[in-house]
Amino acid sequence: MIVCIIPPCISRSIFLSRLEPIYKMIMNISMSAEFQGTLVKWGSSIGLAIPKPVRDEMKLKAGDKIRMILRDNMICIQKVK
Repeated sequence: MIVCIIPPCISRSIFLSRLEPIYKMIMNISMSAEFQGTLVKWGSSIGLAIPKPVRDEMKLKAGDKIRMILRDNMICIQKVK
């Protein structure tokens, strides 16, 4: 599963149209919920808490490896197996 964070300046329909080529490559993508979060200072970096429903759906836990993809002002997060 891939979770995509959509910036508020991009509409959902534009976001989905930009991801259409990726949809054709990925069979199990689901966008059934939207979540908001707050970026927090974490040392010299910035952190984002992943809400529990998202962690549960993606089976994420502390220490898991993830892949982040930046494309067209969007960040997609994928768990690395």
